[in-house]
Amino acid sequence: MVRAVLIDSNWKLKNFLKNFDGTLLKVDPENGSKIDLLKTYLFSTSLLGDTVILIKSVEMWAKDDRTWLLKNSKLSQKQIIITSIDLDLLKNFGSIDDLSSPKQWDIKGWIDEIDEIANTFNLELNDEEKQYILSNVGMNLDKISNEIEKLSIISLKPTLEEVKDILIKYSTPSLFDFYHQFFQKPSSSFELLKNILGDTHPLVVLRGLEKETIVLGQLIS
Repeated sequence: MVRAVLIDSNWKLKNFLKNFDGTLLKVDPENGSKIDLLKTYLFSTSLLGDTVILIKSVEMWAKDDRTWLLKNSKLSQKQIIITSIDLDLLKNFGSIDDLSSPKQWDIKGWIDEIDEIANTFNLELNDEEKQYILSNVGMNLDKISNEIEKLSIISLKPTLEEVKDILIKYSTPSLFDFYHQFFQKPSSSFELLKNILGDTHPLVVLRGLEKETIVLGQLIS
């Protein structure tokens, strides 16, 4: 069975994929051997019945590769998810799940998305704070989700002033780069930390690191 998904953000895709419990096999457009890889998946008799094959960003595939996809009858015998930002292209694969971002003029739709993302991180935001995030981060769900995640690490009930302060401080990803690097290669993360402490209070760094450690502990427990 093929599910065609109109989608333009990694945030929405990540949450959509949570609906599937089986093994997820990804075929990325950047993979130069993607057709060979896909053939391996499609013609394999050892894949479990709950295996899902994710064919990402099909609009980035070469025309010949897309033609091969359309003509291959094996697709209907597997659980396939095909994603794209191109509605007309997806129509060739059957019915479509529309998970695209709201239109630019749909302010309420964007505020609802911010609400949903904030709820994911147990973050409480009032209407003014949501509007501030939308106005200053922009209409991009991936950027919005990143900023809301950062906010949730510092406070789950921030004031508007805290939102303004944190968004300014974390306008670059250096602090989160430090967190991720700290857990992977602690010795090489200290040079990055020196640069961060130039304009970020040490207590903010420590508080964020503490929360990241708690989250990591919950994931591996």
